[in-house]
Amino acid sequence: MVTGRASLATSLAAIALTNIWRHESPSRMLVYELSPLHRPTIENALQATGVGAEVVYVGLDDTPGLYPSVVVGVGAEPSRVEKAYRMVGRAGRVWIVSANRGLSLKLQYPLVRITVAPGGDLVARLGRGPGERVRITPYSVEEAPPPPGERRLKAVRDALLDAMVEYGSLTVRDAVNIIMAREGVDRARAREILGELAERGLIKVRKGLLEL
Repeated sequence: MVTGRASLATSLAAIALTNIWRHESPSRMLVYELSPLHRPTIENALQATGVGAEVVYVGLDDTPGLYPSVVVGVGAEPSRVEKAYRMVGRAGRVWIVSANRGLSLKLQYPLVRITVAPGGDLVARLGRGPGERVRITPYSVEEAPPPPGERRLKAVRDALLDAMVEYGSLTVRDAVNIIMAREGVDRARAREILGELAERGLIKVRKGLLEL
């Protein structure tokens, strides 16, 4: 999981440890602390959810053995994250690391990117898709209700996607014409809708062409 926010990393680490314990019931779990964590937040969350395993905080110089592990490295150098990945091997379960474009390729491991959308909502993305809005607490990750107008915008995006599948690449002018016909609005309003799609990360415009 990729996030540049330390508070999110702490909450996600607590959730990861809880899920590992519920599914595997290990006697010990490791947290590779490549960047500072707020340990009381993790410990309070684990106590509240009834986790009974010992949690040991370790660094790259430690040799604690292979236990289910969480690697936390907000802002850590990719080389340090990669070293932790190699050390933990198959015992690793979840990776919460700094946002780095080449890191998923370097680790050959799928990463979920967590970003802040306009309006303050958190969006979790796997790959280049629009992602899902989520709400994260020290205890859970939940799907967040869509903001006003989100369903309508996604319907417009789906219509543009259908047009791309049928006709190929779309220019901005093509997209505006499709929105005008679908929504029954004038050109100015269609351009506004196209702008809203871009602001919310539902589309991208590059060199005058739409990317979804």
